[in-house]
Amino acid sequence: MRRTNDAYYTPEWCVHRLLDAVGYIGGDILEPCAGGGAIVRATESYHRALPPITWTTIDIDPKCDVDIHADFLTAEIHATYDYVLTNPPFSIAEEIVKKSLTLAGETIMLMRLNWLASKKRHSIFATYGCPDVYVLPDRPSFTDDGRTDGIDYAWMHWHSGTVPGVPGQIMVLDLTPSAERRGR
Repeated sequence: MRRTNDAYYTPEWCVHRLLDAVGYIGGDILEPCAGGGAIVRATESYHRALPPITWTTIDIDPKCDVDIHADFLTAEIHATYDYVLTNPPFSIAEEIVKKSLTLAGETIMLMRLNWLASKKRHSIFATYGCPDVYVLPDRPSFTDDGRTDGIDYAWMHWHSGTVPGVPGQIMVLDLTPSAERRGR
């Protein structure tokens, strides 16, 4: 059964593998699909001893503890950010990416790896360039039972210097021990 608003929260270890690869992500960060705050908590736990991050969190669900209760796609956002960091609902990921790319110098999204292959999304890559792709070799579980689906996932990172027509880099991230994936 599909969850309302595609509310599949990001496992902490997925964020930690991203941060292992890219290092410190800081400054002003927008999390436009914050849900239960999993990405914020995982980033903060990883960067405990580093300078604090200023977060702006948005979610459509009024039960979420966020800065702004709104639909990110229709919300008027006048600020700019150093980063947008999120796991967008797959059903509207294209729209989330397009808007995010106009609001931040760096945009990082957790996406299905097959999101890269689509006629429909070709215009994003032609306009904004190809992201760096950080492939998770372990499939994350987005459910409470720990099961994974048959989908491969990756973090897609558009840098401020991403140029249309220039391919992004692909990196396979480190494996995550099963105990860490289970949250132990």
